Amino acid sequence: MKISLIAGLFLVGVGCASPSTGTSPTEPASGEDDVTKAPAFKGTGTSKEVTIAGKPATLLPISKEIKALVEEMTKANDIQNNQFMAAVYALSAVDAAAFSSPAGAYVAQKNMAYDFMYRADGSKPGSNEGFGWADKWNAEYEDMGCRATTRDKADARFKRFGAYKSHQGDDQIPIAKRDLIKRDATKLVASFLSGAGAGAKLYSCHWDNNDDTTSEALVLVDGTEARVVVGWEGG
Repeated sequence: MKISLIAGLFLVGVGCASPSTGTSPTEPASGEDDVTKAPAFKGTGTSKEVTIAGKPATLLPISKEIKALVEEMTKANDIQNNQFMAAVYALSAVDAAAFSSPAGAYVAQKNMAYDFMYRADGSKPGSNEGFGWADKWNAEYEDMGCRATTRDKADARFKRFGAYKSHQGDDQIPIAKRDLIKRDATKLVASFLSGAGAGAKLYSCHWDNNDDTTSEALVLVDGTEARVVVGWEGG
């Protein structure tokens, strides 16, 4: 009789226990990695005229959510000189086609991708604002190249960027901040890919100065638009 009573009390106690409502700061919220719930990449507001490979283009606004994500990822690392950026460009049909054209892509990609990365902050080549100092790709002493990739590899590819890996590999950065960057990166790439047309073409691009600075980007060319997510690592 005593055994039955004890067992009954134990079962009642288990059944009545309140589930924990706390969430570890290092655990993603439910649905966070669901691409269908990714924030919009493009935003609304004022556009800016920029120059891409010496030709006019328009820098379109990114969404407030994406702007907040890249800023949060950048500020989470206050030890290294790294930066994350996102951008959307409107191109002419000719320039958009040139980026993916087998005939001229080699040169077009190098020059255009360089500017996709360095004009993401809206800077003017040669100016003293933002990345204006990076006025053009210099073939004599800088490495620059792009290669086609697929959407299923985009997240992993972004997380191999030097700017991302240096965050994750530095134990001076608290684990909570490293986990924050990891979750934000997942959402950033999911948003970057969301809504792209079936014919959109994806590239992974890399630039470095053969010294202490590297910039890497995913570039998605969809019609006359180019979306870009950038990881920049400076010396």
